[in-house]
Amino acid sequence: MERRNVLAAIGSGAIALVAAACGGAAKAVKATLPAVERTTTTAKGTVTTTSSRPHHPGTTTSSSPTSTTQAPSSTTSSTPEATTQPTTTTIPAPSWPAIAKVADVPVGGTLVFTFGPTSSHNGDPGILYQPSPGVFVALDTICTHQGGHCAVQGQLLVCPLHGSEFALSTGAVVRSPAEFPLYKANVAARSDGYVWFVTDA
Repeated sequence: MERRNVLAAIGSGAIALVAAACGGAAKAVKATLPAVERTTTTAKGTVTTTSSRPHHPGTTTSSSPTSTTQAPSSTTSSTPEATTQPTTTTIPAPSWPAIAKVADVPVGGTLVFTFGPTSSHNGDPGILYQPSPGVFVALDTICTHQGGHCAVQGQLLVCPLHGSEFALSTGAVVRSPAEFPLYKANVAARSDGYVWFVTDA
């Protein structure tokens, strides 16, 4: 009988200890639960209630960040490409009776010009030649045979029609069929840097 009472007492004490432990744990869990407010609107007014949201240990709720992909902006420039144009320098012809600049006729070189109104050969093509520094020769390039236009070939003026040849430095006939020399004008280089027509020869 006493043994049974002892066992009963031990069992009652154990149950009490377990109950106390469970009660404490429940209070601790309840204390860690986050409070949730809920607002309810009724005909009598707005009622706000607070309740604990259940929590499951080991479970974590996370909010995934929103990923926004922005396409890179592309700016296209429509600036036209620069175009390099060749530079062309035009030397204007001087006013007659000036024929050309001295600097435009190198020694041993020639320059084509046109006879002006103060010459009896007005309108004819001419050739200006500088055989030596400061010395200039101006010839009419119309062949005295049948009017062909002579062209410079070395130290000669040659007519393409029949092959007449003339000396570039004097206009004298070098080869027939031409019988008469080319027309030669009197010209002179002046201090202003130009070669001027003076008179007909």
